[in-house]
Amino acid sequence: MGSIDKRDSGKWRARWRDPSGRSQSKVFARKIDAEKHLTRVEHDKLVGTYIDVSSSRITYAEWAEQYMATTPNRATTAARDRNALKVWLVPHLGDMRLVAITPAHVRRVVDAMSARLKQLDGNQQTRRDQYKCEWR
Repeated sequence: MGSIDKRDSGKWRARWRDPSGRSQSKVFARKIDAEKHLTRVEHDKLVGTYIDVSSSRITYAEWAEQYMATTPNRATTAARDRNALKVWLVPHLGDMRLVAITPAHVRRVVDAMSARLKQLDGNQQTRRDQYKCEWR
């Protein structure tokens, strides 16, 4: 859990640690707003939806590059992931900031993939299952 302290200016500072352990803070005019913010942050950390404001500036393409560089996979898995990124995901989502991507954006990519795969072999459901994206 984070902490709240009163600043010399009369404002309230909420302080917490993000999931990676880095200290974060935000200033509020009212103490109740700082408390609500900390509650929201702790909830988001628990359910896995926490978004670090400093990383919210990163684009999907930048994130995908970092992901591929830091995620150990077998050669075949890495090749499949690189192909999906190159052909489908980066062209559709690459310039978007991570925090701006919504389930609707992902749905459009999945629909485009399904339409193209259906053209290729007519077996839409089997192929579509390989590329499902689940949002909570």
